[in-house]
Amino acid sequence: MMKSKAPQQVVCVRGKNVFEQGAPSHEAYYVENGRLAVTIEEDGHNVKLAEIGPGEIFGEMGILEKEVRMATVTAVQSTTLTVISREDLEGRIEKIDDKYVRSLILTLIKRLRTAGREQVRHYKNLASFQSRMASLSEKADTVVSPHEREIFTAEVLPLLDQLDEVLEKYRS
Repeated sequence: MMKSKAPQQVVCVRGKNVFEQGAPSHEAYYVENGRLAVTIEEDGHNVKLAEIGPGEIFGEMGILEKEVRMATVTAVQSTTLTVISREDLEGRIEKIDDKYVRSLILTLIKRLRTAGREQVRHYKNLASFQSRMASLSEKADTVVSPHEREIFTAEVLPLLDQLDEVLEKYRS
């Protein structure tokens, strides 16, 4: 009879990455204490997806989908983690007798990964839009003289109203 190994624990000091986006997935982690930030970087944009703490598990998506890490996880404060091997996690899920619950777990993981990617795409678009608006505002401040501001404002406000109408159209 094979003896099971005692779970390994690791301590991460504040600022230490547990793993980085794109790294191979070999284990998941259970948070005993502390807090961690989950971030994704894409095209120079960093998006914080979540902050996780005691009683939560992370790193499971890459293991169960046999994919690389989709995010970087960094200790926000000193954190103690219990390491869960791929074999252990897969074995525990396989032991679930109810095939619907097993399927639900795997389906939710796939949906979560897709939602994370969509969230990054959304924030990237928003950051690009904000950057463009800030650039236009700076340009207006340098190009439009103080005595032309009233005329400029009268011309721009209807355009902003049109933009608001377009945004409302997409809201519904």
